[in-house]
Amino acid sequence: MSDRSLRAAIPAAAVALACFVVAIALAPDPPPTSRRPSPVVPSHLFQDIAVGTTVAGWRVTAISAEADGGVRIEFARDDVRFAVSVIELGTRDEPPYLTTERHAIYYGHAIPADAHIPDNAVRAVTANVERRVRAGE
Repeated sequence: MSDRSLRAAIPAAAVALACFVVAIALAPDPPPTSRRPSPVVPSHLFQDIAVGTTVAGWRVTAISAEADGGVRIEFARDDVRFAVSVIELGTRDEPPYLTTERHAIYYGHAIPADAHIPDNAVRAVTANVERRVRAGE
């Protein structure tokens, strides 16, 4: 290649490089991963609790991992829902509703937020979950 053809190619190469840099700079960021954390609490502790089963008159609507390694089990009856969480004992600062040898059991997250969940329903569901977890430990 002669000097003259090299000099003629430099502006075109510079424009191509500039376009490449601008394209990279303007490219959207990839979406954040939506992977949920894996629960630390092993699923065998829940025996036969699965979505669709009934526990103390409340239907299980979801089972999911929580950010701190716990497992959240959501229950529903009529238009009211609430959740029970099971996590390794000592993981959370607040005192648990129930405990087993190695796990803490919490409840809450009523939907609608002002829903009244009868105490006997909370006791029945959490005691049932506690019995299953204790048996699986």
